[in-house]
Amino acid sequence: MPETWAISGVDLHLDLAGTRVRAALESALRDAVSTGRLRPGVRLPSSRALATDLGIARNTVAEAYSQLVAEGWLTAVQGSGTRVARRPEPTEPAALADGVVAAKALADRNSSAIDQLALAQFIVSGAYDRHIRRSRLIYRRRRDRLVAALRRHAPRVRISGIAAGLHALVELPGGVREDEVVAHAAERGLYLQGLGDYAHDAHTHPPALVVGYAKPPEHAFTGAVSRLTAVLRDATG
Repeated sequence: MPETWAISGVDLHLDLAGTRVRAALESALRDAVSTGRLRPGVRLPSSRALATDLGIARNTVAEAYSQLVAEGWLTAVQGSGTRVARRPEPTEPAALADGVVAAKALADRNSSAIDQLALAQFIVSGAYDRHIRRSRLIYRRRRDRLVAALRRHAPRVRISGIAAGLHALVELPGGVREDEVVAHAAERGLYLQGLGDYAHDAHTHPPALVVGYAKPPEHAFTGAVSRLTAVLRDATG
């Protein structure tokens, strides 16, 4: 039997049997937000308080909150707690239609209608927003793992650039050549590019590598990072 638990006066029906407690909690909260039973701006209990009330591990609640924040259902601000996210009011499509049709007629008449309809549904349903938020969290965690490994195993390199996107710029110490490091990486099954590959003319930037961390599948990511750190450790001493 699902258990009923109230949050801000809203009953959440949680099936805490089995091993999928976190999934049940995420689903219950997601449903309460999407149906409007949990209104935007409502503050949720702390992970500790909710875990105590439900008799489950605090990490389970914290991970469920983090996942829903990544999907855009909740927001978490230090000092303000976890709240139901405020979602923007949809713009009336009719007000935009004429301008969009005119612009598209000038730009492109050959896009697939099926692809456009699929993308429109993806956006309207909120799935596109959830996908972007989820992907941002995944790639941020990947970058954090990469940076931590480089600092631990190849401390002479410097990671620069903003902590976002799908690439990290790894600056090499003086005297280390980009092309030699790229060749050494290729011998270990890694495809890297030197920053010089992106220059149109002669450049004076320090030697650096452009390291993409989005492509390796999750099961191969740790191994790829290990090979990269080994290459850089050998190259930089």
